[in-house]
Amino acid sequence: EKYGFNLFIQYNLNPLNFTEDVYKNYYPASSGTYDWNNIRYILNNSKRYEACVTRYTQYINDFLDAMNPDSIMYDDYPLRKDKNGNLIIHDTYIHCLQIVAKAVADRADRGIKFYHVTQSHQNNAEGTNHKREVTENGAKWLNNILLGFGAKQLAYYTYYTRGESNSEGIEAYVDGKSFVDYNGNPTELYYWMQKIMANDQKFAPTIMQFDYTGSKVYGSTSADYLLNATKLSSSFKKLSSFSVSTGSALVTELYDDENDNYMYMAMNVLDPDATNTAETVKMTFSGYTHVL
Repeated sequence: EKYGFNLFIQYNLNPLNFTEDVYKNYYPASSGTYDWNNIRYILNNSKRYEACVTRYTQYINDFLDAMNPDSIMYDDYPLRKDKNGNLIIHDTYIHCLQIVAKAVADRADRGIKFYHVTQSHQNNAEGTNHKREVTENGAKWLNNILLGFGAKQLAYYTYYTRGESNSEGIEAYVDGKSFVDYNGNPTELYYWMQKIMANDQKFAPTIMQFDYTGSKVYGSTSADYLLNATKLSSSFKKLSSFSVSTGSALVTELYDDENDNYMYMAMNVLDPDATNTAETVKMTFSGYTHVL
């Protein structure tokens, strides 16, 4: 205060990412045989996965109950490539959003806010360097899904880029593919995000009134990241039926208790940079006076 500065401390928690360190250090009772794909574990044993999820959920609940914070935040970078260069969405991304958003919703009387840090550029260095830069579609996808889960603050893991600095891929960023380049000049991604955030700000006065209550995945759930997300499905108050044409859709429900209004987000959760991802959905509502 003497120098006119304020200090803000944000506890940044671990996401539900099953890496080798997580198995060894956080969930030792769940350790065992697993398949390694440079980026993630493919969990062949559903009981082991559920054991990890139980421990992670307890980790989140213990933190909220012990600290009684104003907000909860973690960072996650779901848009990736596998060892063969194929576009993927991280297996646990949506499921982790569900777990944390539900933990906040269960404590609605405390007014805890859900914050999130997402990626501006993903550099995966788990043994091999597989880079996936965020496109304009990817940036929109990342923001939209977080708004649908009631996130009240969106932050970005950003940095200047400094080229290939390590043969093992450690902190080896691609120059010009983050918000600014090595010399501090705004990049294409910077201007994309400027436009996306301006649009989000127009929606902010509305979305800030609503809090997450539940979610469900419809359609095909064969992909790991969708299969995991079906493990925490919810029933909805006003949405009586939903169908998707060919692929998959995520629906989240949010509620404004002050005005007794419900909001639904229907989102195409196929990879935003893949081709032929258009979907047609049908939503049927009941028990309402009007729909906007």
